[in-house]
Amino acid sequence: MWEIFLYVNPLCSYCLNVEQSIIDFTRKNSISTQFHFITTYNMETINEYLEMKGCKLSDLDERTKCTKEIYDAALLYKSATFQGNKKARIFLMRMQDQVNVQNLPFNEKTIMDAAIYAGLEYDTIMSYKDSESVEQGLKRDQQLIKDMNIRKAPSIVIFDNANPEEPGLVINDFGDDRDKQSIEDNLNDLLSRTLLEPSEQPSLKQEAKVLNFNDFRK
Repeated sequence: MWEIFLYVNPLCSYCLNVEQSIIDFTRKNSISTQFHFITTYNMETINEYLEMKGCKLSDLDERTKCTKEIYDAALLYKSATFQGNKKARIFLMRMQDQVNVQNLPFNEKTIMDAAIYAGLEYDTIMSYKDSESVEQGLKRDQQLIKDMNIRKAPSIVIFDNANPEEPGLVINDFGDDRDKQSIEDNLNDLLSRTLLEPSEQPSLKQEAKVLNFNDFRK
C-alpha cells in the first residue's frame, strides 16, 4: 500500500490538477492508497497563489484577501474531516474547482454548494470551523510541514509500505501549472518508475528529491 501526503493550497487549481492526477494514477494502477491532504498557507504558498492569479506581490489588499480566504478554506477543510476524510477531500477539491476554475467567489453559497456536493452537513462544518479541535489540527499539520521540510504547494510525499526499508519519495515539480495534461504526463511518467524492480530504480532517485522519512510511517 502507498501512503501519500499531499501538501496543497486549499483554493489552488494547480494543486487540484495534481490531486486529480495522483488519484487517477493510483486508481488506474489498482494501487491501494491512503491519502493525507494537508493544507499549507505559508508565505511562499501565498506568493505563488498571487502570481497564479496574475496579482502583484505588492498589492496589499489582494494579499490580505487571499491570505484570509486560504486560511478560512484550510479551517473549513479541517472541520469537514470530522465528517469523514474522503468526503472532506471531495469538499476541498470542489472548492478549488469553483474558486479557481469556475472563477466563482469564495463565499457562503460556494462553500454550501461544495458541502452538498460532497455529502456533508454545511451547518456542522461551520459549527466546528472555529473550534479548538480544528485549530489544534491545523497546528499539527503545520508542524508536519515543518518536519518534512515542505516549502511549496503542491508537494507530494510517497511511502511504499510494501517496502518499509525504502525512503520516501518527495515530488514538488509537476510541469506547467496551467497545463493539466502536462502535469498528468509528468507525474505518470515519474510514478510509473516506482513500480519497477528495485534494481531498476536508481534512475528515479536522480529525477526526484528522495528523503528518508521513517519517522512519519504509519
